[in-house]
Amino acid sequence: MLWWLCKETIAFLQKMERALQQGRGVDEASNFARWLQFSGLLKILEAYPQPAPLEVDGVAVRRLVERVIAAAGELHKGGAMPINPSQSTVDEINGKIDFILSQMAKNISTPYTTHTTEPGKPSQSVIAGGASFAQAMG
Repeated sequence: MLWWLCKETIAFLQKMERALQQGRGVDEASNFARWLQFSGLLKILEAYPQPAPLEVDGVAVRRLVERVIAAAGELHKGGAMPINPSQSTVDEINGKIDFILSQMAKNISTPYTTHTTEPGKPSQSVIAGGASFAQAMG
């Protein structure tokens, strides 16, 4: 089971390292790597190394954690962090836009109303707030 934790931790750290190279996921990578440092998992992986095929290499994981923290720190320090809003911020903005659109949809009325006149005479259409269509054409 320990080998699986080691394998998955390395895979996720490598994924975070690739994202950092593209300037993405800076906070996520930094938080995960720092959590690994303080969680005790690195100490466990280092205390119980195993050879392949079910390899556990705590030292390699620690080096990878340090690289991720250093890369995230450089992006934070240099101010080169891209502006990527969090998903909760995007959801909040989408909710506000949906609300605005729903309010706008309530205020939309038909541009004109058709009134039927006496049989045999043409019907009249009245533009909201305007003159009757028949008067405008006549």
